[in-house]
Order: sequence, then structure tokens, then C-alpha cells
Amino acid sequence: MRKLLLTIVTIISSFVFTEASHFAGGDLQYKYIGDSTGISNQYQFILRLYRDVSGIPMPNAITLNLCSSCFANTTISMPQIGPAQLAPTLFDCVEPNAPGTVTMEVYEYRQVATLPGLCSDYNFVTQILNARNGAINNLSTVGSLVIEASLNNQLGNNSSPKFISEPVRAFCVNKKFNWAQSTIEPDGDSLLYRFTTPKGTGGTTCAPGSYGYNGGWSVTQPIRTVTGTTVILNEQTGTITFTPSMQEVDVVAIAVEEYRFDTLYSQWIKIGESTRDMQITVSPACSQSAQAGVKLDPSASYTDPINGLPTVDYTCLDSSVVLDFLTKLDCSTISPDGTDFRLTAPDGQPIPVKAMAALCDVNNETYQITVKLHKPLAINGKYFLYSKLGNDGNTLLNKCGFPMDEFDTIQLKVTGCYQTNVDMKNVTVIDDEYPQA
Repeated sequence: MRKLLLTIVTIISSFVFTEASHFAGGDLQYKYIGDSTGISNQYQFILRLYRDVSGIPMPNAITLNLCSSCFANTTISMPQIGPAQLAPTLFDCVEPNAPGTVTMEVYEYRQVATLPGLCSDYNFVTQILNARNGAINNLSTVGSLVIEASLNNQLGNNSSPKFISEPVRAFCVNKKFNWAQSTIEPDGDSLLYRFTTPKGTGGTTCAPGSYGYNGGWSVTQPIRTVTGTTVILNEQTGTITFTPSMQEVDVVAIAVEEYRFDTLYSQWIKIGESTRDMQITVSPACSQSAQAGVKLDPSASYTDPINGLPTVDYTCLDSSVVLDFLTKLDCSTISPDGTDFRLTAPDGQPIPVKAMAALCDVNNETYQITVKLHKPLAINGKYFLYSKLGNDGNTLLNKCGFPMDEFDTIQLKVTGCYQTNVDMKNVTVIDDEYPQA
């Protein structure tokens, strides 16, 4: 009897172990490849899954269900492609050992499949993936994970929007964040972003059930925010703006809908949808480096031993100032008209700032900005670049919500200007152009 019980316990333990993968979300998209392969209705499906590294190893393949009302439902096996990638931006704002944070990996699965024909309601649904992290606070239950996407190919071939921004992030209490959900849309169709419910509990293979929320959270408010504020999703850009109020672990799910104009009926038709499910952490405090605010990268600047100001060397007649920062800037806080800064020359005269530019990454963040001036740096000496409130209503913010304080000063040390002294007597210049003795 003991041997029998031991055998049963071993089997159950093995089953629980193999199911407890600690999935932390994922996203699913598809790409039409029939134009290059010559096979009609052929698509490549791409699934990315995010995993808490404390879980067991990920499966070597994932089953994807291809469902529609037009044809019989089928399945394909999506093998894992390449090694896992550590989430590169996870700890940009918090310490790795902050409460609730876990190290995340991103896995990718791919497979090619040919759809049987045209249909308005294709739904692509992953197998049930067990299980989500048990530390999640905002969902009423914590169970399995399902990711889905949809396609209407009656208006022609279509590739879904592809998520390119980093999905795994950690945030901190009482700081405002602008969290980009960037996508690429290869067909030029119109996109609309919205919050959606996380999937994976109940339902059927082709129509998975949705999770409910605990009190204080909802589909459109998946993160608790400070009093008087809400979670805002920009429907056109996909940027999520919020100021978290509590330490917590939350699931946030968004869908990006794709619309194409039907010239026959003169109306916009939904032709596809991609979804992304994300587990995020809100920590009690950001890291010390994040709290330092907007600071120059010490490898690209130095401290003036006389006045203690951060300093960058420049050559005479430069008309653009390139600044490198220690922590990435939130590009949405950069005022393109240059009003985030004021510049004065060594003689005290102001030099107007014409514009500011930045090469922002897929997360709408950058380490570097270019300050463009109305006239070049033409005097040897120390120029002073002062931070101020721009026309956008803020100074520069780093990606963790900490500002460059107003009137913070960056020093530009300019050398290489030739100073010519012309001493002429009994000479008159007419109209600033014609000399006359």
C-alpha cells in the first residue's frame, strides 16, 4: 500500500512539476509569405513566450490551433527557434533583488502553415500553457496562459502588426511612466490599440476563457495608480501612461487591431489582430542610479575641477551639441523645438536653441540627444546649457520618471577659435560693408 501511495505521489509530483513553467506572458503574430514562396495563403506564425527563470525548462514545441467557421479546425507544431534571450531592459529602473522582481527570459517559436482558403474569422490560439506566476495580484485566479491572434483575409493577404518593443518591465511606486507598445505594420493598414482581458481559464480550444480581476483592478485599469490618476492607453501609438501607487505584480494584456479600407463598400474593415500578455512588477522604490535623474554619461563627459559642473569638450564653430546620458531618456519628454534648454556664451550672451533631435529606439527611449543651435559656438571658453521647462510642460525625464531638475547646468568647453584683433585708424565702414579711408 505504501509503495502504491508513493507511486501515486511521484506521478502527481511529476505532473505538477512538468506543468509549472511560470509563464509570464507572450505575444503572437503572423506574416504572409506566399508572395515569396509562390504558395497561396501561406503564413509564418511567430510566438514569443516570456518565462520566469525560476520555473522549469520551456517546452521544445508549442501547439497552435488554426480555427475558423469556414473550414475544419487544424493544429500545427511550432518548434523553439534559437536560444532564450534575457529581457534586456527589465532592471533598468529597479534593483534585481527588489521585492517581487524576477529574472525573465524570452523564447521564440515559429512555424509555416498554409490556410485552406478565404475566411473572415480565422482565430489562431496557442495550447493551454501552464502555469502563470503564483505571485500575481490583480487576477482573481492564477492559472494557465493562452495567446491568440485573428485574421480576415477576404480583403487580401495580410501580415499582422508585429510587436517590437520590450515586453518585460519592472516599475516603481509614485513615478510616472510612459510604456511604449511599439509595432511594425508592413501593409500600411490602420491600427487601433486597446486593453483586452488575459486569456487562459476555461472556454474552449478555439475560444479560450478570460480572467476576472480582483477589486481595485479591471481590464482598462490593470495597475493601481495614485489618487486622481488612471492608466491611459493611447489608441493610436500604443503608449501606456500611468503612475503606480502600490507594490504589486500585475498582468497587463493589450490587443492591436488592424483595419483596411474596403473601396467597394467605402468602409473600414477589421482584417486582423495581435495580442500581447505581460506580467509586470511594481517595486517600492527605483534603483539609486535611476533616482539620480538625468545625468550625463561619465564616459562621454567629465567634471570641471573648478566649478564642479559636468563638462563636454567642443571644437570651435560646431553648431550642434551631442549629449550622451547615463540612463536612457523617455523620448516623449523631449521637446522637438529645443525649449528644454537655454544656452549662454562665455561673454554672457544668449544663443538661441533651434531644435532637439534624438534617435529613439523601439521602446521610445534614447541614450543620446542632439541640441541644434541657431549659430555656431564661435568663442573660446565655457558655454552654459541650462535645463528648463519646455513647451511640453516638463524638463527631460529619464525612462524611470526622474527629471533633470530645472536650471541644472551642463558646461560646454569650446577651444580652437581664432581671435583676430584688427586695429584700424581713420577708416569708416559704410553699411557694414564698404570701407572708406
